Amino acid sequence: MKRYIPKGSYRKAKATTGDEFVELVSREWYKGFYIQDFKGNFYGGKTPGENGPELEKIPNAPLGIPLGLLALTGLLAGFFKKKPTQSEKEKGVTKRNFIQDKNNSKIIETDPDTYQQAKETLVNNVFAEVDWIIQGPAEDKMFGKYPYEGAESKNRKTIQALEKTMPGISTFVTDYKYLVEEPVTVQPQDLTSQTFAEQDPVTKLENDRKANFDTRK
Repeated sequence: MKRYIPKGSYRKAKATTGDEFVELVSREWYKGFYIQDFKGNFYGGKTPGENGPELEKIPNAPLGIPLGLLALTGLLAGFFKKKPTQSEKEKGVTKRNFIQDKNNSKIIETDPDTYQQAKETLVNNVFAEVDWIIQGPAEDKMFGKYPYEGAESKNRKTIQALEKTMPGISTFVTDYKYLVEEPVTVQPQDLTSQTFAEQDPVTKLENDRKANFDTRK
């Protein structure tokens, strides 16, 4: 159905470069000519007869940022929680992604997909992806006379090194044990003959064979 706007009831068409409006239905950024009617509504096209999409004006929208990304990066600060994949848990290392706005030095952490999209779209920002150790032990330990550097120390060094290119990251990230999983150890007193049988199936099979032989005597 064509939209009807009486002649003289809309302003002369203007052009937008794609940083002012989104289409009301698709929520995609709109680039091209647009008109405004006397009620303040915006529509794509040079005339009402083109029946262009209804538009929504976005105040102070950064150039070219997808609307979903614009909303997400604004909400992420303080709410994003990293969730390592099963593969990362097995490797003992995950990736953490940070974005810093050069204008106000604000830092946020985000997921890899949003990070990559922002990196391709946002300007005047600093981006950093770092390895984060999640395999314990978290604290430094001594194994006999040999020192072992724990995940906490390794992660602290990573953030301290990042401070050179992303000032303020050391105050944004302060928990260096974050996501670290301590190794599970079995205490000697918890071990039983059943435990050993389960750990050594070959021995269990041999014992079963001997038992069967004894019953046939």
